[in-house]
Amino acid sequence: MIDHVIILAGGKGSRMNSSKSKPVHDFAGKPLIRWAYDLAKQCKPKFIHVVHGQNNQTDFAPLIPDATIRWVCQKKPNGTADALMCALDGIDKGQFLVIYADMPLVNVSDIQSMLNLQGELKLLSVRHDNPYGYGRLIHDDYGNPSAIIEEVDATNEQKQIQEVFTGILSGCVEQVKNWIQSLDNKNKQKEYLLTDIIAKAYKGKHSTHAHCSKNSVAFSGINSMAELVKLQRIYYEERAYEFLNKGVKICDPARFECQGEVDIGYDTEVRPNVSLMGPCSIGSNCFIGENAVLSHVQMGDHASIMANSVLDHTYLAAFSKVGPFAYCRNGTVVADYAEIGSFVETKQAYIGQRSKAKHLSYLGDVDIGKNCNIGAGVIVCNWDGKKKHKTVLGDHVFVGSDSQLIAPIHLEDYAFVAAGTCITKNVPKHHLSIGRNKQLNKPRPTKV
Repeated sequence: MIDHVIILAGGKGSRMNSSKSKPVHDFAGKPLIRWAYDLAKQCKPKFIHVVHGQNNQTDFAPLIPDATIRWVCQKKPNGTADALMCALDGIDKGQFLVIYADMPLVNVSDIQSMLNLQGELKLLSVRHDNPYGYGRLIHDDYGNPSAIIEEVDATNEQKQIQEVFTGILSGCVEQVKNWIQSLDNKNKQKEYLLTDIIAKAYKGKHSTHAHCSKNSVAFSGINSMAELVKLQRIYYEERAYEFLNKGVKICDPARFECQGEVDIGYDTEVRPNVSLMGPCSIGSNCFIGENAVLSHVQMGDHASIMANSVLDHTYLAAFSKVGPFAYCRNGTVVADYAEIGSFVETKQAYIGQRSKAKHLSYLGDVDIGKNCNIGAGVIVCNWDGKKKHKTVLGDHVFVGSDSQLIAPIHLEDYAFVAAGTCITKNVPKHHLSIGRNKQLNKPRPTKV
């Protein structure tokens, strides 16, 4: 059992070339620091500690609003061992685990495999085909880790070693404190390095063991914007293939984005350049067209979203259809077989069964009943300059093109609004409402 998880997040991240701290940067819909925090929570420790640099606690705290976190400031960036010591100074005893705020894809199963090892100091390693830049893990004749050599300090022979240290380790607070206190910074970086405690432990005849993960990508650290984007693309493609293996047709895994909790049913087709931001629940036999963006969306079976549509906090029932170029947001509900067409925007709108709004309309704060027709260019005027008002349409209502419905208003069942009408009063059941000016045809004085 782990008593303490320590997240190291104090680096400057200068290679990001950004005004923001590295752990604040978004990775697949979540800040890097949040990925580390979520991993820490999965380890079920008694306490979580975050080591940060000067002045960036205020950046991190809103991203992981947990009052139980212990924030530790590393006043001067002086190496990873110094960062760990900043956290250990406030801990008396127990087992700890070190993780990092720039490694978003670390799997808790690898962490658990490492923690299950016997030994006083436990390491997590991985094999890299191209280990450049990583600390090489040196083993003794019995296969036990004896040292870690950083890239800049490695000999040519040591640089050929492909097993590298991920930076993740676990040990006893009291022991590691002693090892760190005996370290020096006589290396090319002039820093106190966490990697040096492995040699200290080994030379002191303490047992050291390493779990070597098979997933090298998961332990890729992010140091630049290019590395962030590259790793994010790998993550998106992995998710695309997970869906493909479940019977979802992701037409181009290289042009697919998926963030957060997303579930997609079998035989659904997702066209290129679709972006899904969870939580999203998508049924079976659905269709999502090119360049669609979905955030907090539910789709019933056989629902369709055509190309270039944007949906946010929207529910589509079975066999409904939206788009192309539609914008549905803020609590829109599209019932069975209903249709929202091109250049229609909806907000807090309920579109009843088999009702249609197919062209160039704004439908805000409106309840529309069954089998209604909303003509092209219809505007629901829901805002009076101070507050929003509700519009209600019954069943089988027809609203002609280029009409305005000025809320609050109620159009009862089978009401008919003629094209070009501005509605300011309720329309009773089975009534026709027409409010446009009388057409006049006059002869012109001269020929054109």
